[in-house]
Amino acid sequence: NKREESVQDIAVAVTAVTSEMRDELGISTITDLTNLTPGLQYTAGNERITLRGIGRNTNNFGAEPGVANYTDGIYQSFASIAGRDNIFIARIEVLRGPRGTLYGRNSIGGALNIISKRPTDEFKGEFMIGAGNFDSMKAGMSVSGPLTDWLRGRAVLFKEQRSEGVFKNLGTG
Repeated sequence: NKREESVQDIAVAVTAVTSEMRDELGISTITDLTNLTPGLQYTAGNERITLRGIGRNTNNFGAEPGVANYTDGIYQSFASIAGRDNIFIARIEVLRGPRGTLYGRNSIGGALNIISKRPTDEFKGEFMIGAGNFDSMKAGMSVSGPLTDWLRGRAVLFKEQRSEGVFKNLGTG
């Protein structure tokens, strides 16, 4: 219907994951999302996403996918944007089944909807810091709130760095 409705009130197969759920469950990539979503498969090597077995069947990146990817209502040809950090994403919705009526021709398998965090009505700040293997580090902060009586704003600072790689170049050391 292209309007906000409760998932329990509509008759569609939807998996909706909020940023809080992603933090609690440790979902940081699309591959992690496949463990939670029935019928969703993702191959990172060739950016291939399938839903209920329907997706792009060729390695040609020019071919249209069978699962539509939308970020804030704007069509994206690749699903990798769903792996952005939670400081940017409010929720991810995976809609299974044909969605051609609302999402167009590239949604025969379903649709992946990414909704970004919006400015808030009251002042709110968020801070995150993380570290991982291969000397990876990330830090981010966001500030959101009213700028005037009728204008809201949100600013985000984010830095991610990985010093060590997975492969060692034996030619150059």
